[in-house]
Amino acid sequence: MTALLALWLLSAGPDAAFVSPWAKVRPGASVPGSPAARLSLLRGECEGFQLQVHEGLELVSAEAPPLVPTG
Repeated sequence: MTALLALWLLSAGPDAAFVSPWAKVRPGASVPGSPAARLSLLRGECEGFQLQVHEGLELVSAEAPPLVPTG
């Protein structure tokens, strides 16, 4: 069985932050986060993340680069 390891590097702008998938993100509350996220997984696996956007933004868009296979 061949395993494919893929990496996904994401970055957020100044009005957003990546937070743990297990964090409770509630309206009006701020959770400490990071400006970047790095996901790594093997074939058949999945991994979650949350992108916290600051309150008051009206137009929000998101793009993600393709997964990069390694190995």
